[in-house]
Amino acid sequence: MKDNSITKRFQRILGVLRSSDGDGLIKISIALDKGDKDFKYPLKDLVVSIGRGRENDIMIDDKSVSRTHARIRENNGKIFIIDENSTNGIIVDGKRIDGNYETDLPVVFKIGNVSGSIIPVAGENFLEDNTKNKLNAKYALIAVITGILAITAGIVLVIMVL
Repeated sequence: MKDNSITKRFQRILGVLRSSDGDGLIKISIALDKGDKDFKYPLKDLVVSIGRGRENDIMIDDKSVSRTHARIRENNGKIFIIDENSTNGIIVDGKRIDGNYETDLPVVFKIGNVSGSIIPVAGENFLEDNTKNKLNAKYALIAVITGILAITAGIVLVIMVL
């Protein structure tokens, strides 16, 4: 089951990297005692599970949250928040929901005692940030390799002179 979860997350990351065609992203923010935690997902074909259990895409360590509490999904451009028969329910925009609830973005929700929000995000900004991080890592690697080559060339020069 763990491998399946890792595979799903890897496929979502690839989906984000491929979403430069303008499908866009959403950001799901969860307010925790230690500060907000943000998750970004491609909007197209979105299915995100939220709960206390490790098998969820977004795991919330709070006793008011059920093991499998909710799902957020996209269907034909519409966003749905689904209560998975949780003990403490889901509040969306101040109203308790049951079952499958269609909503517009942005939306504020509460799962158990934990607050959250879903907002649209311009895909280009996330992709630019992601690309910058990859370029910085690539340049750092090039700098290390260049340094190693320079040291090697210096050693070879010293050996040739001796």
